[in-house]
Amino acid sequence: MRATTGLNRRAFETLLEKFEQVYLAEADNREKARKRKIGAGRKARLQSIKEKLLDISKNL
Repeated sequence: MRATTGLNRRAFETLLEKFEQVYLAEADNREKARKRKIGAGRKARLQSIKEKLLDISKNL
């Protein structure tokens, strides 16, 4: 974990908890006029929030 992200497992899990709270709060704030119904369109490749955070932290 440290080689990939620069964080140990405990630090990553702590960051994951905070990231999930912020991510879900921002998802609620994205309510704007939609062109498509919810669920329509391209599906995300990174399904879980843990996968999304891991991808972000690898690319820093």
